[in-house]
Amino acid sequence: MITILLCDDDPNVSDAVITYLKWHGYEAAHVRSMTEAEAFLKKSPADLLICSIFLPLRPGEADCGDLLSLVERLEGLKSKRMKILLIGPEQPEDEEWRILRKKKFYFLLKYACMEKWLEKIRVIAGGTDGVPAR
Repeated sequence: MITILLCDDDPNVSDAVITYLKWHGYEAAHVRSMTEAEAFLKKSPADLLICSIFLPLRPGEADCGDLLSLVERLEGLKSKRMKILLIGPEQPEDEEWRILRKKKFYFLLKYACMEKWLEKIRVIAGGTDGVPAR
């Protein structure tokens, strides 16, 4: 089964996404900060980390809002197995796109319909409905 960790501090979005992923056979968990994501990933590996680009780095902090700083922090979490999908309210600038491509990060508009989320996750994870491709 494909394991997905959603790292987002927006409860309205995260509750809906986690429910939707579970309906489609994915094992899904949710954390609200980078600190929580780091602690979670030390205990339980994930196949895909979905991370908001406006995520607080620590609980109670203001939003990071700096895509490149977030990418650097995520590089430390990235494993050979885990892929990273960043979500945000608007498309990254050209320079940010180049950096994301170079580091093999993926991007999705945060407020896209759930079918778009699932389609992107299937492409990245290489499987359908929670079952890894063989």
